Amino acid sequence: MMFAFIPIALAVVYLYIPVYFNLRLNSAFEYLTIRFSKNTSVFVSCLSIIYLIVFTSIMVFGPSLALQQVTGIDLRITTAAIFAVGMFYSAVGGLKAVVWNDAFQVGVMFVSLITIIIKGSMDEGGMSVVWQRAESGSRIQFFNIDPDPRTRHTLWTAILGGYFYWLPMYVVTQQRIQRYLSMPNLKVVRK
Repeated sequence: MMFAFIPIALAVVYLYIPVYFNLRLNSAFEYLTIRFSKNTSVFVSCLSIIYLIVFTSIMVFGPSLALQQVTGIDLRITTAAIFAVGMFYSAVGGLKAVVWNDAFQVGVMFVSLITIIIKGSMDEGGMSVVWQRAESGSRIQFFNIDPDPRTRHTLWTAILGGYFYWLPMYVVTQQRIQRYLSMPNLKVVRK
């Protein structure tokens, strides 16, 4: 999937974001109204609301459950606390707080990933043992460029599948569009 991020980034920065900036749009729904009709925009807005309700519920439930397991506090209280903290920092700090929180979250994720890799490797006898097991289990295949679409994991399926899987998240979700449009100009977004 990571191979798809380069074409996605190029498409977003050079094809999609300029449309939002040039038309001075605030959302993808405005574009749908201009391009198609109000009915299309309302329909997609309803789908987006349903998606956000489900997505937000899942994104809050995971940390709430983890917090409940660690602290023993009731799940309803941990869920309410996570919602309250998120609403508080968003309301007080605005979009800047959201962006800083995202940056902090990425840092925590990378540190956690590195920690898990190091700890897991040490528990199994070192990175060479882990690598050898992965090779013997046929888990390591770099740049399989088999053009057969029935082959499970190839460079082509990773690029094409990843591109079409991730593109909507970076192009049409209101959260991303607001982040792009909060920047002073297109040059800053491209950084």
